[in-house]
Amino acid sequence: LYNSPLELAIRKDTIEIVRLLIAFNADTNEETNEDVECTTPLILACQCSYLRDQYSIVKCLLENDANPNQSVLNTPQHHYQHIPYRTPLVAYIKHAHERRLDMRIVRLLIGYGARISFSRGRDSVLRFLRRLQSNPHLIELLCDAAYFFHPSYIAECRELDEKTKEEIYRRATTPNTLKNIARKQIRINIFNSPKKIRIDRAIQKLDLPNFLQRYLLFENM
Repeated sequence: LYNSPLELAIRKDTIEIVRLLIAFNADTNEETNEDVECTTPLILACQCSYLRDQYSIVKCLLENDANPNQSVLNTPQHHYQHIPYRTPLVAYIKHAHERRLDMRIVRLLIGYGARISFSRGRDSVLRFLRRLQSNPHLIELLCDAAYFFHPSYIAECRELDEKTKEEIYRRATTPNTLKNIARKQIRINIFNSPKKIRIDRAIQKLDLPNFLQRYLLFENM
């Protein structure tokens, strides 16, 4: 494992070089490392909160088949001290500053299929919402997109204030709206399709008005 040119271009915040490297077949899912930390281009772009072109870089990676759910695992090729990273969305929430939280990035990752849970595991956002819990739009979006809630784990969480915890617990114990259930099922059908078409392209082919297409991509609540 090594620091790839694509990783260096992301760290330097140079979207033009990122696009150029991808045009020359740079692997957008390559696992790289620095010291004892393993990462992928998308996870790196999500955790580098100082990037001015962060949204454009994340969008470019996703449009070129970066996996929104990839997390680096402990394997024989990794040093024994390597710590598994969270998924890209969890990495973004963990490292985002409250004043610089870009909801476009959150929506983009979810739209491309980032999995969210309020439980334990690499895709759980629960422990990283402390600094962002004053943003009701973020909490609502994450609850709408979540595929799994663990009510007892939510109740025991000490990282959140009572108001936020009660809202998440309410969502965990209340049935989804019919339209949100329909959205999730349509997206599941697209992801499970043998054609393996990128979700934004698949939705564009559906005979639906633009506002419904945007809803399916979580661009609209």
